[in-house]
Amino acid sequence: MKTLVLLTHYKNQHAWSKTINLLKNNHLWASFPGELAYAYSQLKQYSKSASISFQTYKKDHRNSDLVHAVFNALQSSSGDKRAASMIEYGLQTNKQKLLADRKIVNNILDIAQRNVELFSPQVIADANRKKVTLSPNVWQLQHQCHMIDGLATNDDYLNQAIAYCLVNSEPMKAAKQYQATIKGSPSQQQSLVLAQWFAKAKAYKVSETYWHKAVRNTSDLKKLTPYSRYLYIETMNETGQTTPANQHWLESSFDKQNEQWWKLGIDIAEKMDDKAAVISRIEQGVDHTQSSVLTKDLAEYIAQNNDTALAKKLFERDKTGNASALLGYQTYQKDPELAQQAFANAYQHPKYKKDVNMTAQYADIANKNGNTVLSSQLYKSAIDQELTKPVPDKKLLTYLQSSHKNINLDWKYNVAGWIGTDQQQAMPGVSSGTGNYFLYGEAKYYFEHPWIPRSAVSIAALSNGGFAHTSSGNTTDVDLSYQVQPIASHETYLKAGVRQRVSGDDHKTRPYVRVSSNVLSNDKWSKEWKPDLNHWLYQNVYADGLLYLDNTADYILFGRYEIGQTFKMEND
Repeated sequence: MKTLVLLTHYKNQHAWSKTINLLKNNHLWASFPGELAYAYSQLKQYSKSASISFQTYKKDHRNSDLVHAVFNALQSSSGDKRAASMIEYGLQTNKQKLLADRKIVNNILDIAQRNVELFSPQVIADANRKKVTLSPNVWQLQHQCHMIDGLATNDDYLNQAIAYCLVNSEPMKAAKQYQATIKGSPSQQQSLVLAQWFAKAKAYKVSETYWHKAVRNTSDLKKLTPYSRYLYIETMNETGQTTPANQHWLESSFDKQNEQWWKLGIDIAEKMDDKAAVISRIEQGVDHTQSSVLTKDLAEYIAQNNDTALAKKLFERDKTGNASALLGYQTYQKDPELAQQAFANAYQHPKYKKDVNMTAQYADIANKNGNTVLSSQLYKSAIDQELTKPVPDKKLLTYLQSSHKNINLDWKYNVAGWIGTDQQQAMPGVSSGTGNYFLYGEAKYYFEHPWIPRSAVSIAALSNGGFAHTSSGNTTDVDLSYQVQPIASHETYLKAGVRQRVSGDDHKTRPYVRVSSNVLSNDKWSKEWKPDLNHWLYQNVYADGLLYLDNTADYILFGRYEIGQTFKMEND
């Protein structure tokens, strides 16, 4: 009686330390565990309070003791884990009793909301059945799908949870599994889930039926998240409702840096056959996102339509050089002139000035376009940059140096010929007869600033002999000529010159004109590199004609045809 009086007095006075001392010093705490646990709790010694209440629960199995133990455990360090272990202990022996207690159920659901892995999926499902508050997507949101992966169950809640974990990888399977859990007519929220998931699976017709139930009016539409609205508009667009889809797209306040929204708007405009809207949305999308995908679309449009005005606008808007560089790569084959402009614009930005690979592409296209001086400067810059790296790329360096050497600028030297009696051959530009040997040496100077583009002056010596139709043997000519390549992208050359024989019969000085051409150069039949193919058929038709002006009846014609396969070789 005295102890009860003191405990009541100390409680009224909030003398919690005295309560603890009274019960501990007199070994009375076993008779008054609730009072001791409460006193510790009031002094914020939650761990001790939880331990005492839990020990009492294990002895008497009263739900109230477990509730107190869990409450105090949650206030202590590692609270969720400790509280969950207490509840799991109780569930092993008194599951039905605990799940009938509202406070215990609330504790299970609250802890699972924060850390779903602390309870088995079935315990969470059982608790949620008592009080439906925990969404089945909790495992997905907490990245704990491994807990329910492969789980075979008849529980609708858990099957919905499994569906949430599947939706990103297998949206159709997830949608059908979720659909199977619904008994009767789906709620508006369930309809929204199914509408979105069937849209993700591109089952737009099925999705459309659920959207009708999920979005019943303008108010419902406004409540949709940006992603839900995207799927809603995409479904309308894919089911033939293009006009309202376009209206909703225009009215949506979407993130202007979201590439997917722009692609949806472009697709809607294409289905409406509104070319102005298509190009406008591509332009705006590139401007806002700097997206490589949208820039590729814009580049293709510019290349297909030769829209130089649009290309100029792209260059003006490009603040990083990314769009210009991508346009250069996209138009490299189709429109070399535009590609050079694009690379030039990208090259103004420091990022691309240091990009050796793009600089090499810029140099190559400049050379193809006949801008040999610029090409030479770019190759030199790329070589210097590569050499400054701690570990230069040897393959790239070899390519750069070889490409620079092969530019038609300044002096170039060439020696060619053959020798042998087994197969006598004609010598193009020399004689229509066949000989046993032929030697050609040439020094050619390509002008840096020619008065005719792509022109050069050539000094050459030609020696040949062993003609089948003559008894004499050898002749040597000296040749001085001026050469022009009319089209930069095609190997056709016009030449005017004078030839002087210095040994052999007929020491004449003979002016001439000559046309030589690799007819199939720079087209789909050439050996030129094709990035998308591992091997390709090539055909080569070489034609050469020379006419002496002092005697127009005297001319030389030569032709050669080749066909074969070109293979890419892997070089490690």
